[in-house]
Amino acid sequence: MKVVKKKCSVKGCARLSQKKKLCCAHYERYRKYGKDFDKSLIKPIRLIDRFKRKMSKKDANGCIEVPGTLDQYGYVKFYCSNSKYMTAHRLSYLLFVGEIVPKFYVCHTCDNIKCVNPEHLYIGNYTDQKADRQKGVKNAG
Repeated sequence: MKVVKKKCSVKGCARLSQKKKLCCAHYERYRKYGKDFDKSLIKPIRLIDRFKRKMSKKDANGCIEVPGTLDQYGYVKFYCSNSKYMTAHRLSYLLFVGEIVPKFYVCHTCDNIKCVNPEHLYIGNYTDQKADRQKGVKNAG
């Protein structure tokens, strides 16, 4: 027998339901607010607001980091939506600086590949990115 998962019952939510016909995020809100939980009042948290809340305070070098799992190169992955992840430094550049030109990379002026401070990020070519990654790997360990 095939089990078919249904979508969350909150209008506009495309995630799969887990408990009480709600996705995990909406179920947690239900648990927090109980019977006063009104599905129609739920406002999705904007990506930029969620990203800002995760950002740490600047360290001595001015670097800002966000928690998360690391990809194979040591960059932090950040969940965007619909099971899509993006490296945190690329997302930071997109949110706070602007578009990333196709076939170019977001590199760091600092040697911290986990840094998401927009002031430490710049657009570079493949050679810049490769050198940037090598510097970051040396300093990460």
